[in-house]
Amino acid sequence: MAERTKAMTQLAEFEQAIQTCLQFVSTNLPMLSSTIPDLTDLVKVARVDIGSENIVGINLPVLNDLQLQVKDYSTFCRPHWVDQVVVQLKIMLELKLQHRIYVHRVSVLDKAVKKSQSTGQFIR
Repeated sequence: MAERTKAMTQLAEFEQAIQTCLQFVSTNLPMLSSTIPDLTDLVKVARVDIGSENIVGINLPVLNDLQLQVKDYSTFCRPHWVDQVVVQLKIMLELKLQHRIYVHRVSVLDKAVKKSQSTGQFIR
């Protein structure tokens, strides 16, 4: 149960970080709400390595490695703020992936807690 609480705390931290990133973009890159150059596939996931860690006999997913690929673009043909968009896209991709992993961790831990409570193995 302590590990479940820890995972839920980390999940909440990722959710807060996502909101902070969104707020940063809306405050510091307002130009994205008007004329937007084609940013399709500007940053994409090149490789993800998700492993597992065993905590109290439960295999939980963990992000081992994430490699992002930035599409080549001309700094002369794009607005100057596209560099900052690239940075924020990279941050958001990693946050979203970590968030998904922690949602799964909490789900696995919830099932484990319910199972241990129903089998009477839960110690109070």
